Amino acid sequence: MSVLLLLDLDGTLIDTHKHHCIISRKVLRIMNKRCPKKLTHNSIYFLLQGFSSIERSNFWNEYNTIDNREYTNDWKVISLFSDTISFLDFCKCLDIAIVTDTPERKAWRELNHFGINKYFRAVVCSGTDGLEKPEATMVLKAMSLLNSKPSHIFLIGDSVLDFILAENLSKITQIPLKLFILDRYNESLKIPISPRIKFQSVKSLLAILPHLKLYLPSTKTKQLYTTQQ
Repeated sequence: MSVLLLLDLDGTLIDTHKHHCIISRKVLRIMNKRCPKKLTHNSIYFLLQGFSSIERSNFWNEYNTIDNREYTNDWKVISLFSDTISFLDFCKCLDIAIVTDTPERKAWRELNHFGINKYFRAVVCSGTDGLEKPEATMVLKAMSLLNSKPSHIFLIGDSVLDFILAENLSKITQIPLKLFILDRYNESLKIPISPRIKFQSVKSLLAILPHLKLYLPSTKTKQLYTTQQ
């Protein structure tokens, strides 16, 4: 058995919550739009669903302009989550790919800055080759880059887009799919999905490791057992 591990980036491996909220508030002010008191990756997603397609496009264009102009080398409000390195170290023997809606330039900036680029042989971002998350073709692109033919797929993310990506992927492949949603900001996100998709909400990446033990070498399984004592 082989497993393909698909990981989101922002909000999953890297804590960009404050960064995302700061820029989003600036953009909403520029657009003269109401800004809720509490913002998260997902609340911004739902807010944008009330915008026209042109307004959503303008939002992200302005967002990326501000990000590139003011925050290219500002890491004060961006950090790795405390469980990221431990999780990646456990899983580095597996086929791991990033599938993210983070723009390619920003994604590589984060991966290189935090030194976690070495864990991934495939990084597929929105905008790469015209692909956009949650299109299932992003996963097919990752599989092609990895030359991977998995028996199982684990998809790990934190947002509505990951639910939709899992749903879209289940429509074009019969490969068993398990979706893990990281509820790092206590949102209790629940989106209806196909019963074919096994879904679980977790608070930490490390809570996913026991589900991967069948695919890890025996030495890693023993190490995992020790860490859980």
